[in-house]
Amino acid sequence: MSEPDVSIPSSFVEIFMRERRNIEKALETTNRNIYGIGGAAELLGLKPTTLLSRIKKIE
Repeated sequence: MSEPDVSIPSSFVEIFMRERRNIEKALETTNRNIYGIGGAAELLGLKPTTLLSRIKKIE
């Protein structure tokens, strides 16, 4: 896995796009599994309900 991009975003759009990419990558990595051990929520350090809320926000 490559090193995470730790540069500071300069706008709200960049923050939104980074969050979207992170969620998409986590879902891809976990075969779209949100819940449980090894799920996207755990990978992102979120509760599954929080991740679901953020997914709805970015759609």
